Amino acid sequence: MKQQVTPYYALLTKVQEDIPAMAKNSVGKSENLYVNSKGKQVTYSELSKKQKQLLHDYKLVQYDLTAGKGYTRANINK
Repeated sequence: MKQQVTPYYALLTKVQEDIPAMAKNSVGKSENLYVNSKGKQVTYSELSKKQKQLLHDYKLVQYDLTAGKGYTRANINK
């Protein structure tokens, strides 16, 4: 629709496009589960450098919104 979105929603869209699926593993190990675009489960080490950086950025924003000082909150609805 060519609508402008906030930086936060742009990040969420990028995460969804570049890291097709991820979930917290609730059985056994405490590591996260990742699934590639072909539906195959992959480990964190198998993610590309770009995917790892995107995931790191996403985690920083999540932390800021939940336990941090809320710097991101000011940009969510702009």
